[in-house]
Amino acid sequence: MATKAQPAKTTTRKPASHAAKRGTAAANNGSPADGGSNGHNNTGTGRKPAVKVTVRDLPAPADSAPADIAEAVAADAAKDGRVPYSRDYVEVTPAMAKSLLKFIHPDQRNHRPARVEQYANDILHGNWRPDTEDSILIDWDGNIVDGQNRLRAVVEANRSIKVWVVRGVDPAVMQVKDTNAPRTVADSLRIAGTGSGLTSAELSVLGAIARRQMHWEAGRRSAASMKGTGQATHSDIAKILELQPDIYGATKIGIDASRSTRPALIGAAPYGFFWLHANRINSELAYAWQTYWLTPSELPGASPILYVRERLYRSKIAQAGNNYGANRADVLKPDEALALLIKAWNLHLAGRKANAQKMQISRGKLNNDNFPRFLTEAEAIAAADREEREHANRGRRGSEKA
Repeated sequence: MATKAQPAKTTTRKPASHAAKRGTAAANNGSPADGGSNGHNNTGTGRKPAVKVTVRDLPAPADSAPADIAEAVAADAAKDGRVPYSRDYVEVTPAMAKSLLKFIHPDQRNHRPARVEQYANDILHGNWRPDTEDSILIDWDGNIVDGQNRLRAVVEANRSIKVWVVRGVDPAVMQVKDTNAPRTVADSLRIAGTGSGLTSAELSVLGAIARRQMHWEAGRRSAASMKGTGQATHSDIAKILELQPDIYGATKIGIDASRSTRPALIGAAPYGFFWLHANRINSELAYAWQTYWLTPSELPGASPILYVRERLYRSKIAQAGNNYGANRADVLKPDEALALLIKAWNLHLAGRKANAQKMQISRGKLNNDNFPRFLTEAEAIAAADREEREHANRGRRGSEKA
């Protein structure tokens, strides 16, 4: 049963781009006789005149919501004339969502797979908040004008959700829905009261480290593996910050490191992520690393810290220089820079010197299998000993052949 709407407020918007699917829509949408636009240019300005879009105050929910919202929408679409306005708080099952997707407005923009996956992830992990999420909007012709990503997420997650469904809205709402800038991770963390006192830039670094940590724990180490699947939502990031508060300290370390040189040798987020793990393995050596990173003048030439600093500097110079084409091989991708940091840390942890052979990575081919991992101190020493023995054996075999 439809709920009576409150008195309408009006505002001026651009004309709707979609003609209603039934012939009665033009009469319902206003005509020259009743003050509406007939689509002709009668302003003398060379533009079509603006039309009025009705924006209703949302009424209280109906006493009896339809048991199957998909069936109700299908019935609406089969009717002649405008669907009456109603607003219902209903449970949408995967089967209902699949049926509702048949009524997507023909001018609706394409769905966003990454957004669908984020919503599905929220639903599966209990982070879906029906009291704060947007409503699913259905226009007075029975077309869904907003909410297709949420409906697809219900199908993908195969879980039901509670959501507001508003029927009988003006089709022109598509022109103004989702035109504002999307909420960033920093915005969400600030709203949640996370990182009080941090600037927006610092919150962004905090969120980026937390996101990478989530992927790392799930076995997604390379940047390529983080795209498309397993996207971390803002709710996921807030939760991991609650469980792993040392990410806050790593954020400050990362910012300090990135600001210590001009240009910055590496971004605050990847460095902070690296230091987060180094500190968990050996806090004393991690702080010693950071001291040397900020004041490298006392380091010996074969130090892993000095080696990786110089390699990152060479990359920055090649990237910014006028002779970029000739030095393209020196430019490191963000993943490659992080991989070098991890390799250098493992050598630092083992107390060994660095050279080009020990610091080799799979340039352009990094994946989850060959991406360097953080070793324990015992593992780092064992790996360094093994590599030195192999190098010595190769040297002996070469001498014997000579």
